[in-house]
Amino acid sequence: MTGVIVLVAGHTGSGKTMLTNRLAKEMHWVPLDNDQITETLASIALEAYGQPGDDRSSDIYREKVLPAKYDTLWRTAINVAESGHVAVIAAPFTMQQLTDPRQVERIEKGCKKRSIRLGGVWLARGGPMPEGLPRWMHELDNTSNQASHNVVMEARELLAPEIGWHARP
Repeated sequence: MTGVIVLVAGHTGSGKTMLTNRLAKEMHWVPLDNDQITETLASIALEAYGQPGDDRSSDIYREKVLPAKYDTLWRTAINVAESGHVAVIAAPFTMQQLTDPRQVERIEKGCKKRSIRLGGVWLARGGPMPEGLPRWMHELDNTSNQASHNVVMEARELLAPEIGWHARP
């Protein structure tokens, strides 16, 4: 059975975790929150490198630990999707991660190779959607900064064509 990976992206404080949790609860999807899954391991890794465990600005964090955090999150999502479920990821993906053609191609090829469908929403708060995002990322205005019923329903409708289900009966 083919699974699905849904990315919920946006700037810090845009409501990613709230929307992810609401979608997971209402749709019976598996929520994967970057902070909950990787933060303890990131602190341990930083300390092993001789850095303070709460350091999030050093070169070691950006060059060694942060890529490992995203790799761990992505591998977890693939495992969930390969078991036939929907993994919904809340993570502060950077513009570079979502607009770099090489990184997007790697994500898309990895999913295609495993027959995993891929969809995503970029949570905006009244501003324009960043240019250059992959075709499967959809803008969702979360100006109220809350994952209200309307925001959840709109996310479901935006994702429906990408991930192969109907949002409305």
